[in-house]
Amino acid sequence: MSASDALSALKTLYDVANKVKDNKDELIRLSKRIEHIVNTIEESKERDVIRPDEYNDALTSISNLITRTQKVAQRLLKRNLGDRTWNVSEIVMELRRLNEDVHSYLSVHTVRTLDLIHTSNVEKQAVLANNVEEVMIKVAELDLFLRTRIGDGWAPSIQLQAQANFIKSRALTPPPPILHDGHLFERSLPGADSTEESLLPPRLPPSTFVDTFSQDTLVPTAAQSELDTVNFKDLVQSGKLTVKVTGLKLRNSNDLSSNSCDLQVKANASQDDIWDAIKNAGFLSPNRLYEEPELCITVTDGNSDYDASSPGGLKVNRFEPLLWWWNKYTSYHGLAPTTTPGHTIAQLKNDHTTMRKTGVDVAGVTFLFHRTLRVPDTGINKLPASLGVFPLLPVDSLSRSVPSILRNRGGFLMPMFRREAMWVAFSQSETTGAGAAVKISVGGVNALSGISTSSLEPPKFRAGQDYIVAGKQPWLDGIVSGSGVVRQFVAADLGSGYTVEEQVTGKAEFGGFQFDIFPRRPGVDGRFANHAGQELESISSPSELKLLNGNQLILKRPRDSTRFEPRNEWSLADYKRRVSPTATIEAWYEPSRSATGVFSSNARDFEFCTVSGGSLIISDNSFRLGFAAGGQIAQKIYKDENSPRVYDEQHGHRFHVHVVTPELWETITGILPPITPITRDMYTRRGVNWYTIFDDYVDSITTVSEALSNVLSVTQLDGLNLASPAESQSENLIDPDVPPGCSLHPNAMSSCVFRPCGHLACTNCLGSAMLAGSKCSKCRVGVEKFVGMQTPLPVISQNTESIHQAGEWSVKETERLAATAADSNTVIIIHHLQNRPSPLYSLGTLNTRKRAKEL
Repeated sequence: MSASDALSALKTLYDVANKVKDNKDELIRLSKRIEHIVNTIEESKERDVIRPDEYNDALTSISNLITRTQKVAQRLLKRNLGDRTWNVSEIVMELRRLNEDVHSYLSVHTVRTLDLIHTSNVEKQAVLANNVEEVMIKVAELDLFLRTRIGDGWAPSIQLQAQANFIKSRALTPPPPILHDGHLFERSLPGADSTEESLLPPRLPPSTFVDTFSQDTLVPTAAQSELDTVNFKDLVQSGKLTVKVTGLKLRNSNDLSSNSCDLQVKANASQDDIWDAIKNAGFLSPNRLYEEPELCITVTDGNSDYDASSPGGLKVNRFEPLLWWWNKYTSYHGLAPTTTPGHTIAQLKNDHTTMRKTGVDVAGVTFLFHRTLRVPDTGINKLPASLGVFPLLPVDSLSRSVPSILRNRGGFLMPMFRREAMWVAFSQSETTGAGAAVKISVGGVNALSGISTSSLEPPKFRAGQDYIVAGKQPWLDGIVSGSGVVRQFVAADLGSGYTVEEQVTGKAEFGGFQFDIFPRRPGVDGRFANHAGQELESISSPSELKLLNGNQLILKRPRDSTRFEPRNEWSLADYKRRVSPTATIEAWYEPSRSATGVFSSNARDFEFCTVSGGSLIISDNSFRLGFAAGGQIAQKIYKDENSPRVYDEQHGHRFHVHVVTPELWETITGILPPITPITRDMYTRRGVNWYTIFDDYVDSITTVSEALSNVLSVTQLDGLNLASPAESQSENLIDPDVPPGCSLHPNAMSSCVFRPCGHLACTNCLGSAMLAGSKCSKCRVGVEKFVGMQTPLPVISQNTESIHQAGEWSVKETERLAATAADSNTVIIIHHLQNRPSPLYSLGTLNTRKRAKEL
C-alpha cells in the first residue's frame, strides 16, 4: 500500500464514520491519528530523513492498521443494516486495541493535540442523511478495499456505485502536506473537516533530526515540532516479522536431516516471499509448505477474541456455541465469503413451456406455487394434485402501477381467483449443500406456530418448530391445525374476516405470503477437543460442555486445510494473528518426482433428500387476497434433527408474494391473468389423482399452536354467516393462451379486451376504437381500458399531464415495462428495519436462546 492508497482508504473511512450509529467519534479520532502518521512518513521520505527500505516497512505497518480499521468500520456499518453478528463490546474492544497500537507510534502530546484539533472541528463535520442503500454501498466499497471474497453478492446497482466511489476516492487522493514559512498546511480529506485547509500548530525552530535506530545523524531538517514526531523505530520494526520454518533441507548437501531456520521478512510477506526467503537462506525449495494445524483457545467469561496476537490469545466466551465462534473467527480473518446484509436477491425461474416466470430462487431454495383442487371440509383428505403453476411478476418491474402498500415491501405479484386453493413446493439446490431453514407466513402469521412474523419473542407454547427444512420438507399445503394435519391454503378477500391473518391478529394488513430463509452456517474445518483429546460437539457452548473459565480447548485442522495454496490474500502478519505470534511453518519434500495418479411435472415429485408509475391508489383491501383455511389434509411437518444454531439467523433473507385478484392483476399489468384451469368439471371428472406419502419413518413435530387450531375454515365461516358457497369464477373466462374470436369479426383472433363492456377486439377493431376516441367497435360504449392478452397495450391520452395516472401508459412506457418484465429475472428486495426476518424457534432451544442473546 502506497501513501496515496493509504490516504484514499482513510478518505473512505471518514465517509463511513458519518454513516455509522455507534462509535462514530472514536472511528474518526483513530483515522485522524493514522492520517497524521501517513503524512509524517511521507514528509520524512521527501526530506530523506528515512531510507527507502525503512519507508516501505513503515508503510507496511500502517497498511495493517488501516486494514484492521476498515474491518471494524465494516462491522459497524453492518450493524446499521441489522446484522448483529458482532456485538458492541467486541467492536469497542477492537477499537481500543487499535488505538493502543497507534498510540505506540505517537507521543502523548501528539495524541492530545490531534484530539484537540478534532474536538474543535466536531461541530463542523457534515452529518449525512443515510438510507439503507447508502450504507450498503459503503459496505460494498470497503469490500473492494479489503479484497474480500464475495458471497451471495450485492445488487448490481450497489456494486456499480461502490466501484465508482472506489475509483473516485483513489483518483481524488489529497496531496501531501505543504510546508510554508515554518507552518504545515494540511489539506483535509473530504468528510473529515468542513474547512478546505486546516492550520496545525507552528513548528519549533530548525533542529537536527537523529535517526535513533540507524544511529546515522542526518542533515538539519526543516522545523520539526513534537506534534510531527513519530516513533519511526517501532513503526519500522513492526513492518518486519520473524518466522521459524521447520523440516528444511540444505541445498547441495548429502545431509538428509531436517533443519529449522528463523527467517526475517516483511510483515506482509506473501507465500511466494516465504519460498524466496527459504531459497535465499540456502535451503532447497520445498514442494509444499504447511501452517500449524492446531489453534489453542481459552474459555473466558468475557468477550470472545479472534486475534491470536492479542493478550491471552484466542478466547471463546463460555456461553458462545463453538460453531458460532468458528464462523466469526473465519469472518474476522477474511477466510469466509463476505456477507451482504439488509437485502435479498431473488432469482425468477422460467417455465420453458409457457415462458412465464413461475418460480423463485432465494439463497439456494426454489419455491413453486401450485394450483390445485379444493379438498372437502369433512374428514382428513389425501394430497391433491398439481394443476399447473401460478405465474409471478416482480413488483419492481411494475413499480409505476403497483399500489404503494405493495411496492414498499417489494417481492412478487401472483394472481389467484377467490376461493381458489394452492400449495407450495420447496427444493434445495445441490450446489448450496445442506438445506436452509424456511419460515412460511400467511398474512404475517407463521403457518406452523401461529405467531407474528415480526415477533422477536418466543412462542408462549412450547413450539415444536416454526420452520421447515428445504430439501427435507418437499411441500406445504396449508396451516398446521393438528398433529400431522394442515388446513388447505384457500384465497379469500383481505378484509372479509375469513383470512387466517384476521382470525389470529384481528387485522387485515399483509395478505399473501412472506418467506424467511436462513442459510446453513459453514461447518467447522476440523474438530474441537479438550485437553485430554476428547472431541467436543461444535454446536454446544463451553458451558454446556462443562468447561470453566480459564480452561483450554484445541481446534485440530485437517492437514489439507493448512497447506499453502496460491492465493494473493495470504500474508505472514495475518497468519500470526490467526494462529499464534510464535506460529511456525512446516516444509515438506516429496520423496520422488514420479507421478502417482490424478487427482416438475404436474404430478407431485416424491424424490426428496434427507438432510444430515404514478401509484394506483387503493383505499381498501378489496383487490388484495389473503389465505383462509380450507379442508384438512394429512401432512406432516418433518422435524429438524439439527439445532437452530446451525442456521445463520443474522443473515436471513425475506421476500413477499402478494396475492391479487384478477381485477387488480389486470389493472397493474395491463394483461389478462392466466386462466384458471379449475372448473366445475374438474371436480366431477373421473380419474383425478390424489396422493399419499409413506413417511412413517420420518420424525415430525407434534405440538400445535392453539391460535391456528382454532382457525375456522371457509365452509365453517360460510355456515356462521349463512352464506352460500361462491359461484364458480371460471365461467366465461378468457384464456389468453388461446384467444377467442373477435366479438365483431368472429373469424379474426382477438388481441385485447375492452373494459368495462368486455367485448373482444381484433387488431382492426382495436385501431378503429382508438381512432373513434376510445369507443367500443361493437357497442359504442366508451372504453376506459384496453387489456392485452399477454402484452400490455398503450393508452393514448390527450392530456400529457395525466399520462401516468392510474391505469394509463404511454407507448414508450409500455415498451419499457414489457422489456423490463421480460428481461429482469433478478429481483432485489431491500430489508427495512421493520421488515427483517425474526429468529427461529424449536423445542429445546428456548432456554439456551436467552443466554445466547446476551453475547
